[in-house]
Amino acid sequence: MVNYHSNKEIITKEIGDRRKIIYDYIFENIQKFRPDDIYESVMLYPGSSGKSLRPSVLLLCCGAVGGDEKTALPAAAAVELFHTWTLVHDDWIDRDSFRRGVPTVHSLMKEKALETYKFDQDEAEHYGGTISMLTGDVQQGWSIGGFMTNLSLEHSVDPMITLNLIKKLALEINIQIVEGETLDVLYSKKPINEISEENIIMMLYLKTGVLYQFCGEAGAVIGLKRYEPENEYVQSLSEFTKHCGIAFQIQDDVIGVVGNETVVGKPRWSDIKEGKRTIILWKAYQEANSKQIKFLESILGNQHATTEELQSVEDLFIDLGAVDYTKELAKAYIVGDRNRSIKGALNYLDVLPDSNYKDILKAWAYYMIERDF
Repeated sequence: MVNYHSNKEIITKEIGDRRKIIYDYIFENIQKFRPDDIYESVMLYPGSSGKSLRPSVLLLCCGAVGGDEKTALPAAAAVELFHTWTLVHDDWIDRDSFRRGVPTVHSLMKEKALETYKFDQDEAEHYGGTISMLTGDVQQGWSIGGFMTNLSLEHSVDPMITLNLIKKLALEINIQIVEGETLDVLYSKKPINEISEENIIMMLYLKTGVLYQFCGEAGAVIGLKRYEPENEYVQSLSEFTKHCGIAFQIQDDVIGVVGNETVVGKPRWSDIKEGKRTIILWKAYQEANSKQIKFLESILGNQHATTEELQSVEDLFIDLGAVDYTKELAKAYIVGDRNRSIKGALNYLDVLPDSNYKDILKAWAYYMIERDF
């Protein structure tokens, strides 16, 4: 077996190969979205191709239990598009101006409204937000009706598997993601000392972890060819991807503060300007003195904060040990930490038979905390 651990080049290729297959499948099944602004917006993020970590792990989990990855391809495409609509809405909520190196949907449509339709500033901004909301609605419908149903329509997957996965994605996962997004917004308006680390972790799980967890379960039941959520393999891959998803979002918050904006492809320091209650911020408050807290409170949530002010916040996060603390917490969700009572994602793979897929899953888990974009 190949040792994938810490070989970023190999795991990047494994993910990249699957990304190509997934996006080829998506583009082979493009629908006629109208009018042109909707079509352009729906295809904007797929056209710039994301990391595809979620659909890739769905395929890997299918293979890890002895299934054929090709059978799970419609579900992988569905998950990628489902994730995409949450990004479109999230970018509007967070007022981010670009993602994956391209303008966000609401920014692109705002500019089009200004330049092409000659709307005034307020109307153009409202139009950009409106199109982003409608775009997400279309992508969500396309993901489920256009792709998830193809598990049975194209690949003869037992309809009971398909129906149960659709029900879970469209109802349970959807509601949990919305809950997480809502908590994210509400927490940003609450004093940080009224929010616990556990509150933040739960919010991150709802925002991000639940969709990763769905990918583990979906890949496993498709691979096993029966819908048995209580199956040992399904349970282990569900917990594995759940913990990886939490680690991913914790690491994402680190990258959002200390990452390279050019590499990341989205705005740096946006969490600071939005006043997001991240683990980094929470830990910084635990360690800061009254003068430092006063400084942080003068910058957090300030959309007009200067580059110098934002850099000073980053420097303070580093000096207070908050960045290192958060990195270690992300690592704990991958390898485990007895002191924190965190089992760790990798430990959930023990029940699986040894295989190349198992090795790739281990490397994929490490990639969650080793990536820089």
